[in-house]
Amino acid sequence: MYRPGMTGIVQRDEAIKAGAEGSITVAVLGRKLVIPPDNKSIAELAPKENARLRSALEPNDKDLIIIGFGKDPGRALAGALAAVLSLQNA
Repeated sequence: MYRPGMTGIVQRDEAIKAGAEGSITVAVLGRKLVIPPDNKSIAELAPKENARLRSALEPNDKDLIIIGFGKDPGRALAGALAAVLSLQNA
């Protein structure tokens, strides 16, 4: 769940520690998908990806979407999971 002040940096760091090359944290604020901490709109930055995420995930207000990435899909997945688990400690 999104909390004001979240930056996504802790999640990125945990994803990298777990073997991913990085991660992106996307928050749902109202009806918008945004990238914390400055809450840039995904619809403005990447309209096609905004539509794909909305269609595939049907997110609700204050949801978080964490996307791990890297050359190895297994490591990217491990990184995304580590990033999600880091939210328990936040």
